[in-house]
Amino acid sequence: MVKPWGAFILYRDDISPGKKCYRTEYNRLNKFSRQSVASISFDELTQKHLYDWIDTSLKTLQPSSVNRDLNLLSAVFSIILSDPRQLSWPV
Repeated sequence: MVKPWGAFILYRDDISPGKKCYRTEYNRLNKFSRQSVASISFDELTQKHLYDWIDTSLKTLQPSSVNRDLNLLSAVFSIILSDPRQLSWPV
């Protein structure tokens, strides 16, 4: 089972380059891949993990930045869930 950090890197390298906001997504995805929530496998990831990440992020970021981060996380998770084969990516 791929962990979120692997999905972040794959999304960064395969999907983001075609977007206007590539540089911003690149930086955000690199930041996500270094955070503790990225080391938890998808089958063990719970809402509590995400709520804890939100609470921690709000201590250093503006709510609008956390919202942008959540939108990007949602996009990554949507891609992963839309194609179950990607859950077995060798990352």
